[in-house]
Amino acid sequence: AYNNMSDTLPLIVNYIAPSDFGSLSVYYNTTSSTSLVFEGSTVWMGLGNRTFPSTLVDSANFPKMLSPLPNIDSTEFNVIFYDLAPQEIHYDSIWDGIKNLEIVEFYRSAALTKMSLFLYRPSDGAGDPADWDWYIVMEK
Repeated sequence: AYNNMSDTLPLIVNYIAPSDFGSLSVYYNTTSSTSLVFEGSTVWMGLGNRTFPSTLVDSANFPKMLSPLPNIDSTEFNVIFYDLAPQEIHYDSIWDGIKNLEIVEFYRSAALTKMSLFLYRPSDGAGDPADWDWYIVMEK
């Protein structure tokens, strides 16, 4: 297990590598409180599940913009957890998945927008990348 404080957002990452079972938890930490942002289990040669948040809104249900936001430089993402180094992160594909959402434009319109990125892998060992998801946390 380890904790990692994000440089851009006050996020604490707690990762427990699976020998059989493990977990990934992400917390938003301020001087006055700590709140759970994400939690999910990881299973070696199996499939864990996200336990918090219990549900997510499908991106198809978010209002879309008529024109997508311009591409951004990969350095605008602060990677807070990625346990597959040195494999390449495909930032363009991640950005392509969100650059036409109005909520992203709302956050990006602020001069000091902070974006942190982490990969959740519920399957490990011979895990299937089709089960893995990137999560982006934004703060204005």
